[in-house]
Amino acid sequence: MNDNIIIIGPIGVGKSTVAPEVARRTGKKHIDMDELREEIYALTDFSKKLLKKAYSKGGIVEWHDYQKPFELFAVQTLLEQHTNAVIEFGGGQSVYTDETQAATFLSLIKDEPFVILMLPCENSVRSAKILGDRARNIDEKILNDIFITSETNKKAAKYVVYTEGKTPEETISEIVKIYHQAGSKI
Repeated sequence: MNDNIIIIGPIGVGKSTVAPEVARRTGKKHIDMDELREEIYALTDFSKKLLKKAYSKGGIVEWHDYQKPFELFAVQTLLEQHTNAVIEFGGGQSVYTDETQAATFLSLIKDEPFVILMLPCENSVRSAKILGDRARNIDEKILNDIFITSETNKKAAKYVVYTEGKTPEETISEIVKIYHQAGSKI
């Protein structure tokens, strides 16, 4: 049985802050997909040159779209390799607007019992404002507008954790509590 805790959510919501500590508290290995991206992409025909060309042609949205097949491959690869880890997805690795890609992603993630979507709050406009204030640049703001309203995030998530008004410690404790309480029922 898969016993991963998969943490998904937009850029700047706090995934990188909480995931390592959730891993430590649950005795699991921490896997950061963003750190492994280049290593996994090297197994494909991914091209940095084509990525830059996509950005030049259509900005951050085209850049994001170019990576989708490679992100699906990364998701599949890491889920095949790990069954007892805290896997921290990058902001876009759980976001697919193409119906076929979305269906593939949801199929890959369907047997994972602990997919936790982190968002600032339930209101998407307020979430976008909160994360917009944290964004390092306009590209992050644009991507987060897509990520916050993502249907694949909503469909993949087994649990949603809201971070607004919470310390990282409170968010970590909530995720660990979900894992222990739900895990005892599985």
